[in-house]
Amino acid sequence: MEEKKRFNRQRRSLLHSAICLGASAGIPMMGRRALAATSWPTRPVKLVVAVAAGSTGDSLMRMMAPKLEAIWKQPVVVENRPGAGGIVGTQYVVNATDDHTVMLATLSSVLPKFTVKDLRYDPATDLVPIYRIIDYDIVMVATPELINKAPTLKDIVALSRSTPDGLFFAGTGPTSIFNMMMAVLNKSLDVNYTSVDFNNIPNMLLALMRGDAHLSLSAPFNIRAQIEAGQLVPVAAIAKRRFPVLPDVPAITEAVDYQGHVPLSWGGFFGPKSLPKEIVEIIGRDTGIVLSDPEFKREIEKRLGGQVLQSSPQEFEQGYKDELKMWGEVLTSLGIKPA
Repeated sequence: MEEKKRFNRQRRSLLHSAICLGASAGIPMMGRRALAATSWPTRPVKLVVAVAAGSTGDSLMRMMAPKLEAIWKQPVVVENRPGAGGIVGTQYVVNATDDHTVMLATLSSVLPKFTVKDLRYDPATDLVPIYRIIDYDIVMVATPELINKAPTLKDIVALSRSTPDGLFFAGTGPTSIFNMMMAVLNKSLDVNYTSVDFNNIPNMLLALMRGDAHLSLSAPFNIRAQIEAGQLVPVAAIAKRRFPVLPDVPAITEAVDYQGHVPLSWGGFFGPKSLPKEIVEIIGRDTGIVLSDPEFKREIEKRLGGQVLQSSPQEFEQGYKDELKMWGEVLTSLGIKPA
């Protein structure tokens, strides 16, 4: 009996030692990243913006960075990596493995999946949705010269059809958000137009003001000064409602008998697929805290135009899947294929 008791004590002692050793050894294999996430961030956080400085997305990140710094107690650095319609910056984030790199992605980050043949990443699987921050306002604008000939969107459509060469649409590349949105809208509008593409929004706007193109799409933030100076004229809000920043501009559903899909432009945080779930949850939670401040929310909406959202990684992931499916169907119906 005594021998059996001694054996059981030794067995319990060995089991306890094994459990402790296993727990310690198991951290590198299965729990090290989860454990590290509890103290995240441990160094500066990089917010990558796949467009040039001064753009709507860049301005949004520079507004949010100090708010996130206050929560995370680490520097938050906004880094612009423009190029190839957002592909350059997105590829950079997809390849990141430091757990401290996220990006502000937009619809332009998704569309190359359906338009670029040799894309080296898959937006559906190589990016992790974290938080849908904002739905941007987008407005159709025209030159004063075009408005003199065709004051309304109905008139512009009719003029384009009666003009042999049609109108010129200023875009930022065949895979960019403005070009794709125009293609979707035009399925119902049937404007006779040709795209003239530029490598960034400033050059696109310069082309409009020079008269090298007739109309385009843009966020009100990007063209506020040109509208106020009379250099560009807003024609229609790309929405089912009027925008508070442009209350006199009709929604596209008012301007014409538009029955088609009204595409949304949005911005949200994404991370690489290697980003641990625990860190995704931290970023999502803290972004929600920042955007729940009513005054800050109003400031963003007033300065940039759009609707600031309350979201979560789970909600954004589901919406993102739906968005991918919808755009795949829409672009297929338009005959747009990867090239």
